[in-house]
Amino acid sequence: MTSWKCHSCQPPFGCRQARVASIVSFHLAVVSASRCPPQDVIRYAAMTPLDRITTRVNREGDVNDSATPRPMLTLEEFFEGNQAVGSVCCNCTPTPEPFVVYQMLKDIRSRKDVVDVRIQVTMFDDPESWRYSDTDWVITTASADDVKEWFEQSMAPDECTEGWDGTERESVEVPDAFHPVWCWWD
Repeated sequence: MTSWKCHSCQPPFGCRQARVASIVSFHLAVVSASRCPPQDVIRYAAMTPLDRITTRVNREGDVNDSATPRPMLTLEEFFEGNQAVGSVCCNCTPTPEPFVVYQMLKDIRSRKDVVDVRIQVTMFDDPESWRYSDTDWVITTASADDVKEWFEQSMAPDECTEGWDGTERESVEVPDAFHPVWCWWD
């Protein structure tokens, strides 16, 4: 993937032009690899981040219908293009910017005892705003208590529990010796 960087901007995202170029480059590579017809590749690349996440979230059906499996987004799917403060960790004080939560979750995902971190989309009630989540899943060998300690204190989940809850959700691979840890913010 091409790495786009604007030398006059600060991390973690840099300027909007560099960020958009990087996101479009990433998604073109992903869509191209999927053997989509060229017109679908162009249509997907031309989508705004909000259109892209809306399409992804509704892949299994209407996310607001309780019979629809909950979308389990990768960190990149949920956070790339997300500038909506309160789309995640909304009850934390102060409410963190999405890029701060994104970096913290990427740090957790990079641990040797973690294979994945997913964002479970909880609500899609306003088509003009970013999707909302109060639930993250950490696929790990660690205990729920240990996972809770990995979060910065101001953004720590209210509850962490080992194992899937009773909610129907999209499938996520869990390798042998690993288990899901449910992280929930009230």
